[in-house]
Amino acid sequence: MKVFVTGISGGLGREFIPYGVAGCSGASKVDRFPQADLTAPQVVEELLSEARPDVVIHTVGWVDVDACERDPGRAASINFRTLLHLRRLAVPLRFRIVYISTNDVFPGDRGMYREADRPDPINVYSMTKAAAEAILRPCDLILRAPLLSWHCNGKVSFVRWLVESLEEEDSPTLFTDQFTSPVTATTLARLLMVDLLEEKGILHIGTGRRSRWEIGNALVRGLGLPTGRIRKGSLAGHRFLAPRPRDVSLDSDLLAKRHGRKIRLEEEIEILRERRPRRETEPATLRAGGDRQ
Repeated sequence: MKVFVTGISGGLGREFIPYGVAGCSGASKVDRFPQADLTAPQVVEELLSEARPDVVIHTVGWVDVDACERDPGRAASINFRTLLHLRRLAVPLRFRIVYISTNDVFPGDRGMYREADRPDPINVYSMTKAAAEAILRPCDLILRAPLLSWHCNGKVSFVRWLVESLEEEDSPTLFTDQFTSPVTATTLARLLMVDLLEEKGILHIGTGRRSRWEIGNALVRGLGLPTGRIRKGSLAGHRFLAPRPRDVSLDSDLLAKRHGRKIRLEEEIEILRERRPRRETEPATLRAGGDRQ
């Protein structure tokens, strides 16, 4: 089966490189992969007509939530129209799409969302992701997963921000009333390539419900960093440009039932520890600013 990955220079996309996939990069050049503007329909058609994949894994996305709120046109171009161009080519070129979506498509009113729950996004970023989900076919696959990674597309990742803040003796604030269920980009890529390429519909991948405070403390303990400087904060008392959902934790029982996979946060933190990069080797494009959600 020939697999093509869009956005292979990004935080998730690069995790597919060891599996021998084809692909294209975005803002930065990576290895042998061509750079391509996936907002341009003709570019997309030429690229995939030549590659002729069986499956396209679409990882491209603008994940800076406040920036999306400021520029909804650009957010729609990157998060929706890039997938729309793929969807229009999927039938004539005979490929299936695997779309990497987000748990943020849910409103955050209760958490532990299941695949059958209806999306109800509350900001521009999640609206563009939900709109993209809606154009896919039953034979395609939508993966929703809150990702932990050292790398991120166009902003500093939560992991890197937290670790570097502590290394620089800052006192970062983490919310005790915002919940998610994070999984590493490494695990998501491995699951997809080994177990899930034949899956269809929607599938949630996560590690159970934990607050940002709990995740951050578990992370720094696992990396051998001090936890004493992390301050408790409240999402309810913090104002962002774009509204943030309070609880977007995911129920991953379907993954366990179908594939016998239950992911533990402790194992994900061990993956991050083993793959921790040296700061001086990080490309500047991946250390650009942005919010740390």
